[in-house]
Amino acid sequence: MPPLSGKDSITMLRVTGLGLAAVLSLSVSTGALAQASPAQADRTIQQIRNSAGFKAAVATLDAQHERIVNDTITLTEIEAPPSRRRSGPGPIWKC
Repeated sequence: MPPLSGKDSITMLRVTGLGLAAVLSLSVSTGALAQASPAQADRTIQQIRNSAGFKAAVATLDAQHERIVNDTITLTEIEAPPSRRRSGPGPIWKC
C-alpha cells in the first residue's frame, strides 16, 4: 500500500483526533453513566456513535485497516539495539 500523502496524513491526524475526542467524551461520561439509568446510558452511547467525528474515525480506520496492520507489523519487526551494559555503577548508555 502506498504511503500517505501530506494531505492524507493531515486528514488521518484530524480523524484520529476526532476519534480520541469521542472516546474521551465516552470516558468522561462513564462516571455519569455509572449513576445514570440504562436508558440514559444507551442514549449517551448512541449520541456518540451518531456523531460526525465518531463516524469519520470509524470510516478512516476501516479504509486504512490494512495499512495500519502492515505498519504495526513493520514496527514490531524492528530489532532492538544491542545492549551496551557494562559492569559497575553509572549509566547504561553512553551519549
